[in-house]
Amino acid sequence: ETGTWKWAAIAYGYLFALAWVAGALVHALVAALM
Repeated sequence: ETGTWKWAAIAYGYLFALAWVAGALVHALVAALM
């Protein structure tokens, strides 16, 4: 089933983007507080 693999890749990409945004926000917050 290629459909399942596609959704797994989409979910992985979504989590990766979410983690990147969260990391950028934390970095900006720490930089602002320093």
